[in-house]
Amino acid sequence: MTVYPPTGEERLASRVAECALNVAVDYLRPAGDGIHKIAPRQAWQLAPVLIGAARDHDVPLAYLMGAVAQESRFDPAATNFNHTDGMDYTKCYWGIAQFSGANLSLLEWKLAMDPEWALQRMASVYRMLLDWSKVKFAGSDPLYVATMAYNQGRTGAALIVERKPHPTKGWVWTVQHTLLGHKHAKAVMKFRARFDAMLAASTSDAEEV
Repeated sequence: MTVYPPTGEERLASRVAECALNVAVDYLRPAGDGIHKIAPRQAWQLAPVLIGAARDHDVPLAYLMGAVAQESRFDPAATNFNHTDGMDYTKCYWGIAQFSGANLSLLEWKLAMDPEWALQRMASVYRMLLDWSKVKFAGSDPLYVATMAYNQGRTGAALIVERKPHPTKGWVWTVQHTLLGHKHAKAVMKFRARFDAMLAASTSDAEEV
């Protein structure tokens, strides 16, 4: 029986799965039980989906992975009830991409728990936000601004970058959400740097074979 060495695509998928598992065990679930739902098999299933979504929408892979890591720690079943009892799906955040129920139809709410649909939708949204940030704020890092916009919305990100008061909630809103927006964006960028290094290591390993 001939055993063939793994292809470059297989090495990449392996490293993406490794990144997801490393993040999953780094953090406790909200219940504090120390057990994250994502398992090795799930990580392997997510890897090609992540790679495909990044390619389909021309979003840097490590960046998309960083966004997913910050949103859900790669957990397809992640839910954030946002201090509600969970009975009103519109007030909660759902799935691996943590989509707001307020922006989802009832059908989309169910699809948000499907990582294949959610990661494609997430990558599509990030592509739109990257294009927007490049035009709106040409002198800023589009990845950083797009990340804030995913978290705070385009209007919120614009107020933060331009340092303007909210039209109805004033400076109090801008100050509070500036802190939240930068905290979120910095966390994603930190994950991105971590994943960039890991993916680069897989590329160098492949070149040596």
